[in-house]
Amino acid sequence: MNTRILTAPNGSLMRAAHIVSVSPLFESDVLGTDAFAVYTVGSEEPFVFCAPDQGGGPKSAERRKRETAELHQQFINQWIVSLDNTTYLKN
Repeated sequence: MNTRILTAPNGSLMRAAHIVSVSPLFESDVLGTDAFAVYTVGSEEPFVFCAPDQGGGPKSAERRKRETAELHQQFINQWIVSLDNTTYLKN
């Protein structure tokens, strides 16, 4: 079993082998920005992540969405590398 541990965007630790899938980015009404979900073995609800809120204004909201997209890609890359030790994918 792969014992590689990944650090999620909020600092949570997740065992790579327990991750079932990572969603595409979606607009979260609860978080008020784009987010992505990570589905794991044994969990009924996904873990949902986004970049932290840095304050108000349209520029801040756009920066948060951009940072969330970067965190999403970084997380997927870490997951792929941890599972098969290949180079990461890039959009």
